[in-house]
Amino acid sequence: MRKFIIAFFLFCSIPAIATQTGDEFTRPLGHDLTSGFEHDFAEIRGVYGETAVKETGDAGSYVGRVCYFTSDNSAVFEFYRTEVTDGFAFRLPNPQDRLDCSPSEKRISSNDLNVNGVKLGMKRETYERLIGHNSKSPGITVKKTSTYITHCFERKEPFTAADNEEEYWYISVCLHAEFNKVGLISFKVSYLATD
Repeated sequence: MRKFIIAFFLFCSIPAIATQTGDEFTRPLGHDLTSGFEHDFAEIRGVYGETAVKETGDAGSYVGRVCYFTSDNSAVFEFYRTEVTDGFAFRLPNPQDRLDCSPSEKRISSNDLNVNGVKLGMKRETYERLIGHNSKSPGITVKKTSTYITHCFERKEPFTAADNEEEYWYISVCLHAEFNKVGLISFKVSYLATD
């Protein structure tokens, strides 16, 4: 009986393995990446203020984005779309941002740039504990370097009855984090759904 109690105590003290699908990272600042953005980002620009839509590339290399500074100018956040993905990013500002980004009309601090617990300045170890996956988890790929970590959560979801052309949607949510010696300096989440 004593061995059972010890084994039960040890089992209960092991942290629960995260059952994340990546979807918990797809609602930055309350905007749903899974719904997609309009080509002109009208909804986003209605919340944070008028700014130019920066567009580069065409067809498969197209990227459109709107970019804003936080109220204290300590960080930049942007919403973007490509031919097949929608995404959100935040980072420390760089000199080019003075030309590309506008001040947010809505009061947003760098502390508000928190995507399911991911925030600027957090330590790499804290980030890895929060994400909680390694490359041996099914449906998840992880790539790491000395400064970057990328997690991609991939799965298939059946079409609804109205979508009867194919059998499945292929869903991918990728997280890209960049670190320096101090902590997180850039974070990006992208959402892709394709048949």
